[in-house]
Amino acid sequence: MKKLLTWISAITLVASSSVLAISCKTGQVKNENSLFLTNFGNIRIDSKSLLEWNKKWNGISSNNQELINKTNNLLAAGILLAIRDKKLHLPTKNEDGWDSSVNKQIEGLLGNKNSTDTATLYGLANKSLNDLKNNKYKNNPKGWKKHLEETFPGVKKNLTDLENAYKSNFILNDSSNNAFIKLKNLLMFNSTVADSMWQKGIQTTNLDWKTLTNNFANAYPGKKNLDELAKAIKDAFDKANSNWNDAKIVTFTNMVNGLGGINNQSATSSSNGGAGSQQNDNLIITYSSSKDVKNKISGTNSGSGKKGEEWIKEILNRVSSNAQRGSVAFSEWNVSYNYNSQNGPKNFINYNNQKPSSWTEIVKEIPLLENGDLKVDPIKGEYGAISNSQKYAINNYFNSEKPVIFSDLIFKFANNKTATDIEKNLSLKALIPTESSGQDLTTKLIERFQGIQSVLQTYVSNDDKEKETYTAGLSKFDTIFRGEEAKIKANTSTNSSTDYKNWTEWDTKNDHHKINASGKLLTLSDTTYSDTVKFSIYDFLTSNDKKENTWSWKEESSVNKNLESQEFKQALIDGGLSNDEASKIDSAIKQTQDKKHSKDAARLTIYNLAELFKKINQKNSSSGTSSSGSSSSSSSSTTSTSENGENKNSNIYTTLNKDEGIIAFIDGDGLHITKIDGYKLINNKANNESLSSSIDQQQNLNEYIKQTAVLKQIRSLYSSPNASVLVPYLINSTLQISTTSTSMSTSSSGQSNGSKWDWTKKDLDYANSVKNLGVDISLLNKNIKNDYERFLINTSLIDASKTKSFYNIDILSEVSKSIQSGNNASLQSNWLVELFTKILKDKGKALSGSLLSVIVTTDNKTDNDEIEKIFLHQAKNLKVSAIRKLQQSNQKWVNKVKENYKKYSKDASLDKRFIPDQVIDLNSMNDSKKKRYDNLLQSEIFNPEVKAQKNSNGSSSTGDSRVRGDA
Repeated sequence: MKKLLTWISAITLVASSSVLAISCKTGQVKNENSLFLTNFGNIRIDSKSLLEWNKKWNGISSNNQELINKTNNLLAAGILLAIRDKKLHLPTKNEDGWDSSVNKQIEGLLGNKNSTDTATLYGLANKSLNDLKNNKYKNNPKGWKKHLEETFPGVKKNLTDLENAYKSNFILNDSSNNAFIKLKNLLMFNSTVADSMWQKGIQTTNLDWKTLTNNFANAYPGKKNLDELAKAIKDAFDKANSNWNDAKIVTFTNMVNGLGGINNQSATSSSNGGAGSQQNDNLIITYSSSKDVKNKISGTNSGSGKKGEEWIKEILNRVSSNAQRGSVAFSEWNVSYNYNSQNGPKNFINYNNQKPSSWTEIVKEIPLLENGDLKVDPIKGEYGAISNSQKYAINNYFNSEKPVIFSDLIFKFANNKTATDIEKNLSLKALIPTESSGQDLTTKLIERFQGIQSVLQTYVSNDDKEKETYTAGLSKFDTIFRGEEAKIKANTSTNSSTDYKNWTEWDTKNDHHKINASGKLLTLSDTTYSDTVKFSIYDFLTSNDKKENTWSWKEESSVNKNLESQEFKQALIDGGLSNDEASKIDSAIKQTQDKKHSKDAARLTIYNLAELFKKINQKNSSSGTSSSGSSSSSSSSTTSTSENGENKNSNIYTTLNKDEGIIAFIDGDGLHITKIDGYKLINNKANNESLSSSIDQQQNLNEYIKQTAVLKQIRSLYSSPNASVLVPYLINSTLQISTTSTSMSTSSSGQSNGSKWDWTKKDLDYANSVKNLGVDISLLNKNIKNDYERFLINTSLIDASKTKSFYNIDILSEVSKSIQSGNNASLQSNWLVELFTKILKDKGKALSGSLLSVIVTTDNKTDNDEIEKIFLHQAKNLKVSAIRKLQQSNQKWVNKVKENYKKYSKDASLDKRFIPDQVIDLNSMNDSKKKRYDNLLQSEIFNPEVKAQKNSNGSSSTGDSRVRGDA
């Protein structure tokens, strides 16, 4: 039986196309429809039939995608039949990737043979059968029976058995509703991600204060004053155990939740979990059950400092300024603008992005109650709340595909250079205009380098730590891509020392730069991005341990005489310009007397660019240009050329800001300044502990409640024109990490003039709003342990139809594609076998044999041995196929650069000093003598069980040698 499991595991690793009917190989596989059906038309799975079916399909081949579809469908159908027949029992605990909240739905998924319920497979099969029978074969019963007999030749000739065979075939093979797809939709993701079965949360309802207060008054009639009313409420809760659904209990609990929940009903904070005076400034919205309210009133939950009737009166006074009148104040209720007078937290911002004027403007939705508890959603759960089984799929994808999101700014090549040109000659000519002269060249240089200066000097730098501003995780570099303005600003005046606040938009026509905003994740199997982009980013993340592989901007005061004419021209010549070209540049932007004009700024920027170029010129530093250089770009290098053409994995990229994860490199379309988005979470050294997966049921429930409150508040924000803009800032605020580390010396500071970055007012206002929304965003999908993984998930949840997302990615859709066996991109198509093998355990032993024994009706050793012989070797190959493709892609790049150098170095007109010869070879060692390939595969960055990597030198690993994320 283990051998059979090996075969199933093997074939489920093959990528597949859309599910086809079993008999699709027309003329080659006769009677194949009957292989897995009894003569009564029931589903029958045995090893002999599996072997026969495989032989008829000639085994696994690249053009035989149906094999995996069929196998997954057989397995899923077998599982559902075993569950129906009580041979297989689903786990009741949420562990090992299982979500027990869908047990009942899975147990009822198959249905009975005569079902008309289209929520079941038999119900769908009956609908399909009747549609065909009553349309195409209407009034033609003989034709209908003949069709079934021809389709299922091994089944008895009576109509009942033939129609039974039709239903069985539907469950095994329908392209949209087969057993595998339906089981996948329940456990993982639907093809439309939003329609998936999310983690079960708490049901809520819209809050209508007028209705609520009227119902409350009806529940407590005739109370003449506040004292009587408060006493009646206390008495009701003292007796609540007899009827938790009493209107007296429900209406008061609803009012508590309408004010934000129990923990926020205090004007003091002496015992509120160490929150200090901050409780007066803000609140965190929570959901409280009637049992919570009872505990609060009885004093067993007195964390906020007030008990019993005193606390009840505080609640009533916040709902109505006339609460002293008793019941009538609520039967005749009108909004009381009492937020400030009733000690409303001064910084709190509500769902409408406004400071409340009334305590009844805190939330738009409140939780439903049931028998004293919060009412759990029994069906689909709350969109965005990742279930345990969805987490299983995401974790596998995260670990195996290693997805990265990045922001990419590209400064276009000068002088009409193309990718083909720089394969032959990568010099400063690609970055500095040389084709004009005189005033025209002066203007071109100033205009081009205004933006380059602002980015390299300021945008890539850290904020002054002493003046750090709360920005909801936005960095200065981010403001090029997202936030209120999302553009590059620069000093476009003639004065080189203009303050940031006077900067204006640069390059409005996009002549000099472009933004790479494809919205596609970078992954190991991705083929969208270039090799330079892909391997530079992964190498920076996992193997960058060269302390000297950094660059920072140098101000005019620290460059000594390098801006003087002779030294400046020599730097340009060393970088590949001719004597004449260097002289033209020098003349076009001559230094002014006070060195404070736009020409001086351009000159300083070109000097800095030349220094940066040395770090990313794709030449080994030992064979590149020397400081002495040469007098002509066509002359030989004064440095030995013996190592030209030899790859040293050097000078491909350099680090501009280690704290923010910003690097620079040159690709076929220009100079890239690239930021790893969310890098602060990867690089958060203070937050790298592994988390225990042991969480008790009550803790789980508490997390669900808190998470539902967060998701409902986000939904409330979407519904407000004033507040929908806050959602991306709210999600992004997880990047606002307070760390003890200071800016690394290798990162450019950008603070030499003492000026503070001029954040836009709206960005700061929005950041301040999300800080005070009463929403603890850290609670969203807290069950995802890896901080970076959770950032990718939560970012993907933003509804781009309702607000403008900061990052145009969707990792959930990618995961959904990866688990669909009918998709050529299926990277986890074996998840069904692995999940059930992992979760179904018997006294510590995986129930692989027991699982298959309830699915497969026979166990013929000869057949199993033959199956194993056919597929065991293939299983090993398939297991590493994705990694092989990565290696092959990398080595193809290595060889391309090598052959390119060999080809062009024979051209006497080209200077070997500027023919690229460097590449990142995954088979090479980094400075720590660790193989880059191993560092990448074992990086803790992509370990779902670790919050953040233990160190930030890019070489940490888990020690886990698995090549993929499978169990």
